[in-house]
Amino acid sequence: MPPKTHNLIYFLNKIGKKPDQELKKFITKLNTASVATCYPDDLAKIQSAYTEEITKEMIEKSKDVLKWVKTQF
Repeated sequence: MPPKTHNLIYFLNKIGKKPDQELKKFITKLNTASVATCYPDDLAKIQSAYTEEITKEMIEKSKDVLKWVKTQF
């Protein structure tokens, strides 16, 4: 049984695929956001950090990540 993880960098390393620098930078940012939103110690702090504008941008860039992943397999 594979280990349970939400670490996107771990997944990239396991599949041996390397996105371009810009996409990798965003995946790292998304990975960090994932941990903060899954295990919030201070919900108010997280809500102030992820404004509506930032959240929309992350959703749009996440679509680019999904497109890239689909081209790898």
